[in-house]
Amino acid sequence: MDEPDLDLLVSGSGRLPASCIWEVLKRLPPAGLLAAARVCKGWRDTARRLWRAAEELRLRVPPRAQLGFVGSLLQKCPGLFRLSLRMESDVDATMLACIAFSCPNLECMEISTSDTAVNRITGDELSRFVADKRCLTSLKMEGCSNLGGFVLCSSSLSTLWLSDLHSLSKTVFNCPNLKEVSLDFSRQENDNTDLISMVDALGRSCSRLQNIHIASVQLSHTVVLALTAANLRGLRMLSLVLGTDITDASVAAIASSYSKLELLDLSGSSISDSGIGMICNVFPATLSRLLLALCPNITSSGIQFATAQLPLLELMDCGMTICDPSSQRLTSDGSGDCELQTTFQNKLHLVCQKLIIKHGRLKKLSLWGCSGLDSLYLNCPELNDLNLNSCRNLDPERLLLQCPSLESVYASGCQKLLIRAIQSQVNNFDAAENHCPSKRLADSSKRVRVPHFLSQQYKCVKFAESLLLKRLRLPLRHQCLPSISLRRIGSLVYKENSAKVFCSLKREISIIEASSMDEIYDALAERLVPTAAAASNPNLKHIVGLAGPPGAGKSTLGSEVVRRINELWPQKASSFDSQVKPPDVAAILPMDGFHLYRSQLDAMENPEEAHARRGAPWTFAPTLLLECLNKLRNEGSVYAPSFDHGIGDPVEDNIFVSLQHKVVIVEGNYLLLEEEVWKDISSMFDEKWFIDVDIDKAMERVLKRHVSTAGKPPDVAKWRIDYNDRPNAELIIKSKKNADLVIRSVDF
Repeated sequence: MDEPDLDLLVSGSGRLPASCIWEVLKRLPPAGLLAAARVCKGWRDTARRLWRAAEELRLRVPPRAQLGFVGSLLQKCPGLFRLSLRMESDVDATMLACIAFSCPNLECMEISTSDTAVNRITGDELSRFVADKRCLTSLKMEGCSNLGGFVLCSSSLSTLWLSDLHSLSKTVFNCPNLKEVSLDFSRQENDNTDLISMVDALGRSCSRLQNIHIASVQLSHTVVLALTAANLRGLRMLSLVLGTDITDASVAAIASSYSKLELLDLSGSSISDSGIGMICNVFPATLSRLLLALCPNITSSGIQFATAQLPLLELMDCGMTICDPSSQRLTSDGSGDCELQTTFQNKLHLVCQKLIIKHGRLKKLSLWGCSGLDSLYLNCPELNDLNLNSCRNLDPERLLLQCPSLESVYASGCQKLLIRAIQSQVNNFDAAENHCPSKRLADSSKRVRVPHFLSQQYKCVKFAESLLLKRLRLPLRHQCLPSISLRRIGSLVYKENSAKVFCSLKREISIIEASSMDEIYDALAERLVPTAAAASNPNLKHIVGLAGPPGAGKSTLGSEVVRRINELWPQKASSFDSQVKPPDVAAILPMDGFHLYRSQLDAMENPEEAHARRGAPWTFAPTLLLECLNKLRNEGSVYAPSFDHGIGDPVEDNIFVSLQHKVVIVEGNYLLLEEEVWKDISSMFDEKWFIDVDIDKAMERVLKRHVSTAGKPPDVAKWRIDYNDRPNAELIIKSKKNADLVIRSVDF
């Protein structure tokens, strides 16, 4: 289509009205809109009108971009009110001048910088910009290490965020309408900023402050006293992060001056349980968000007390408060953090602790890095976000999550059995990790970087704070073997036996093998022992599909694993109530009961062939098996048929799987097939196991069974193997690729 034809589309006289073009173009990003303007005159006019009507612009400035690129775009938007720049190239005063000239009505400006970009704006240049922009209400800027100092004078400015501050020589805030300030001193080495004078200046000239956030290792009790002396009556959110010299005395000062706080963040401080007690005494009617991460003097008792005494609490962050000293290996790197590092090492708790929280309004709980946490019991009906990253010593058998609203659980860096215990109690969880050494404010709006030595530690423990992560929600049944890492070849030894789990990169199928089948039975039983929480949940069923060719040992393996689980379970349950012997929690459900009756085989077109091939997939009733598994999954209990080898037919309702059975092993030949109804059956299993055995060895076992058990003559038994059992076995072996775990059979 040539240019005249395109003009007709915009003129309104053609097939597509101008209003439609307007709706299309206004959804394009800046680069797309620039490209659309080059299509034809009509599109160019529409794009020009869009630029003029724009009120907000979000722009990424690529590396080596010229100032003229940004200036040309800003000049197209004379009515711009909100500007957000993501700088991947250096930024300096000329950029500020360009913005000031091109955006006379600018109200909100945000400049963020990439790791490679340098912010060269000085304090004097920023001060002039703020003074000139009389409509400016919000200023957020990263990479402010070159400010040196500033004098900010503005009657309109209400929000100020400055990060990466370092060694400010002067800080003047003449902003009477300032309501929110965030000052992040991310470079800690040799920082000589006078925080006392800075806080005093804030209090004297910004009496309307409601939200204050300061992140600096230079924060101290004296700074807190200067802040409380300001008597900011409207203060509602107070965040003083990484101040190891902030103590219980500081909490007392805050409590006496600001009794209406809704958010309090003292992460990285040295407050203790006594400080928490003061918080609970003063703020029970107002506090909804409490953040106490990196506070090594706080114990689980203090956390429990806070949740019990603060009824309005909706968010609590206790990351790395309950730490195991054996897992901490902090080393000084010469960055100036040695003193802070030593403080944390000296205050680590020496015992594992139990945490019990019952709260009706709590929605977000973060316990990242609590390596000293041994037991966790949560009864929080509104909880939807739980962070257990790097809780590496949390016992899976001492985890109880009674949180029906729980949507996201983060468990990176946790032991594999714990991840399985989490899966058994919640529908969605995230074991992903985040390598960014930072945390966000409680309102998820501001990122705070942690000191360098802690950054290194977080890399070791795979630190991730829940408010930073994307939520990956995977249905429980479709998460394959979370207890075994599939990312690299390695081994996992189960307790005191020599069974190992290997990981295959090629097919992402785990393989278990040992020197004897007893070791394999023990390893699999340890793997499936349900948690106490699982046993108390009537809706839980962990269903394992166990497949393999005839003669692989499916029935033996299933029975032995079930027996061992039921023997182990009383020992595990004794940690909760030594006076009560728990009932059996595991059961086996053979597929043999779903054979077609002999009468049904007689009614087939070729009865002789049907009887000769009995045991082939088409001689079973998979639809009945699927109905049985669905009922078991949905109702928690089911009656199932068994198979009587004496009469050669199923016996209806001869097996009962009750509510108390939390682990059910379904064993059968064709459970992992992908054809027809078998595929739906395979999707019912939480785990899919396959016994891998040499087919000739398996057929030798079947031959012995035919002769010794069924009483068949050797020649008849051999004929049946060649005619029926071996073809069936070859079909079954093809389904091995659908397994999560392959078990290498050992001759027995």
